[in-house]
Formats: sequence, structure tokens, C-alpha cells
Amino acid sequence: MNNNDVNAILHEFDIYPKNELVFVEADHKYYLNGQPVPSVTTIIGSAPKHFGFRYDSSIPKFVLRAAGDRGTSIHLAIEKRFTPGLEIPERFVKLAEKHHGFLDAFDAFLDEHEYYPLEHETRMHLDGRYCGTIDAFGDLDGLTTIVDYKTQSKPSEHKWLLQLAAYHEMHRQETGFNYEQAAIIWLKKTGEYELFVYSRRELQEAFRTFEQLLAYAAKKEDKVDGELANELCAIFNVIGDFEPGLEYDLDDVEEHIADSYRL
Repeated sequence: MNNNDVNAILHEFDIYPKNELVFVEADHKYYLNGQPVPSVTTIIGSAPKHFGFRYDSSIPKFVLRAAGDRGTSIHLAIEKRFTPGLEIPERFVKLAEKHHGFLDAFDAFLDEHEYYPLEHETRMHLDGRYCGTIDAFGDLDGLTTIVDYKTQSKPSEHKWLLQLAAYHEMHRQETGFNYEQAAIIWLKKTGEYELFVYSRRELQEAFRTFEQLLAYAAKKEDKVDGELANELCAIFNVIGDFEPGLEYDLDDVEEHIADSYRL
């Protein structure tokens, strides 16, 4: 399904609200006034494509889809705990029960922290430049917090920080409210969890990197600052030796990352 197909469907059924961010499940994309808007995770995830990052493309689609459904079921189960009237499709209810270890992990988190989410699954965009769905806003241990739940098997702390930084700034500019912190609640199937908390200052600093990554993903720049080059290397667990304050050709940064994976 291409953009024209999506737009035609939206217009035909009169479900194309003006100035409202729309998520189309068919192609898993967001649209604003007929134009696709890149999501935060897409912007961060697109970097490997530009850098020739060696990821495991051999994973069958049904495996990726199953992992996505599992994550969705856990997210919905958590949301229902704070929104009793929420209706969840039966298949997600059963899937959450099957993977109860993640919910056990969330219970362990609640036993050790004061957590009061005020809103779940909020779609937002920043002037049409990028968008995303924020898992939750609320109060965590006495501080206003933007929260994201993770159920993946391995941590991606650098990517997580960039994601939360983008959400934090998007919410600040759209609402005028500056949350004190942001947090990742990493739930594990073993019933354990880890909490990653980032201060407002850390988020602001990381957002500067995300802005450059956004510009890069849109191919608005042929050069990047040494600081961003090192940040991009860190995303792919490669040691960067670029000097902040100096500009480098993207081709050189790409080659550095690619060479590291050939070693």
C-alpha cells in the first residue's frame, strides 16, 4: 500500500481529520494532512540503513510480528490496570497471560516504586517534523515523568535515551509543560525489571543529537559535527574517534562504522 492508496482510503471513508495525527495500521505509518510523518523510532532506526549497519535481516517476518504482538499485549495489559474500562481484544488478553513474566516484572516494579500514570498511549507530533506515541505520562517517585515500557530481550540504552529525548521535547513544545525526567521500565520475561531514569538536562543534551540525526535522516546535510559522528558510532556500539566541533563527511563516518563491522 502506497501513500496515495492510504490517502484515498482516508478520504473515501471521511476519516481524515484535519490537523490530527493519524496512524494507519496497514502500512504502520503516521499521517498528518495527507503527508507521512516520520516516527521517532523510524528516524533512529533508519540510521542503520544509511550506514550499512549489519543487522540480522534473516529474522523471519512472522517472528518480528510475534514479538510486536507480545509487546502490544503487555502494554495494553498495563494500561488496563490503570484504566479498568479499557476493552482489549481477546487475542491480546490471552497473549499477555501467556507471557505473564513481563507482568510479574511490572508488579515487582510497582512494589518498589511509587508510580501514578495519568495518561496512556498519547500520539503527538512536533510541527509535522516527527511524531510518536508516548506510552505514559505521570508521577514516578514524586517527579513528573514521561514513561516508556520495553519488553525486548536486550537493552538499547543509547537509542532509548534518544527516543525519550525526542518525546520530551515534542511534549514540551506542544503543551508547554516541561517534565522533570523520563524513564524506561525494562520488563523481562523472567519477572525482573530494570529502571533507566534520565534527568531533564540529560534529555535536553540528547535532543541536540536527535535533531542532527533528524536532519541527517532527511538528507538535509552532507556533513555532520564530530559530536554527532561519535553519537552515531555509539548507537551501533562502535568506538568513534571524531573531534567535536569539526565537520566530517557522512561518507567517512559510514566507512568508519562499516569497517568496524568488517574487523
